[in-house]
Amino acid sequence: MVNYWPTMKKKILQTIKKRDMLKKGMHVIIGLSGGPDSVCLFDVLGEMAQEMDWQLSAVHVNHGLRPVAADEDQRYVEELCATKKVPCHIYEVDCTAMARELSMTSEEAGRKARYDAFSRTAEKLHGQGVAKEDIAIALAHNANDQAETVMFRILRGTGTDGLYGIPYTRLDEKGFRIVRPILDIDREDIEKYCLQRNLDPRIDHTNAQNIYTRNKIRNMLIPYIQENFNENIIEALNRLGKVAAEDRDFMRGEALKAYEKALLVEESGDDTAEGKITLRTESLRQLHRAVRIRVYTIALNRVGMVQNMTYAQADGVEAVFMSESPSAMYDLAENIRC
Repeated sequence: MVNYWPTMKKKILQTIKKRDMLKKGMHVIIGLSGGPDSVCLFDVLGEMAQEMDWQLSAVHVNHGLRPVAADEDQRYVEELCATKKVPCHIYEVDCTAMARELSMTSEEAGRKARYDAFSRTAEKLHGQGVAKEDIAIALAHNANDQAETVMFRILRGTGTDGLYGIPYTRLDEKGFRIVRPILDIDREDIEKYCLQRNLDPRIDHTNAQNIYTRNKIRNMLIPYIQENFNENIIEALNRLGKVAAEDRDFMRGEALKAYEKALLVEESGDDTAEGKITLRTESLRQLHRAVRIRVYTIALNRVGMVQNMTYAQADGVEAVFMSESPSAMYDLAENIRC
């Protein structure tokens, strides 16, 4: 029988070191749903905690979407944390009401509730005197999740920047570090690991229901591609995501340098007006369109446009840039125009 523990530990350590995710002595907050992925992550980090001098805690969000099953998930997580003597932070959220209030899907509300809970827990630690750089939020997205995300974005017509998928590390809105140590591990190995370690994770049966686009990609599209076109489609999509991430990082770096060179004036907004940015057209003309579009994106983010710029919007800004009319104008979003 294959012993999955040393292999799993080696792979995860490789990802942690390669991506500079975690260092010794950190406080690591683990998102623990009770499913196979998060339970695997919890178990592996728990086994490594002593040698790495990590202080672990867990966050579980009861979304209230599956009343009986959700309560059972919560009890499972509480008992698991008690057994391992890991502090457990439980958040109960009515995601149906949140979705209605914020005009979003229940799936989007659930995601927002989880990330809000992670940030709140990190803020509590920070308030107790732990430096931000010593706090990390560890989430259990795996290689299959990555492939499904890339495929989802392809189907929605993403640009090249959208192909990068789920980042290994990023900062949340509060400036806390989010890391994904098992992003290179596929779901099958995770399930085998849980079985061998007798972890008995909870199974969300709604994942087998094709009620969301992501579920259809996971349960229908990818298996069809594996059977009829490429049995290694998961690995192929993950490679695409990594290549796209490297290209995006380089292009963003070039765009930031170009933005700083083109910037003429940046004015902060007040109570009656939005912020305003003026860029030198002669500087922009020297740029390749691919870099210039990213310069626009940086400028728009600085004046408050949070959603990604679409291809049509990029064309609209370009039309203003190329126009000979001094009154050329293009509206991108509410109160934001070029």
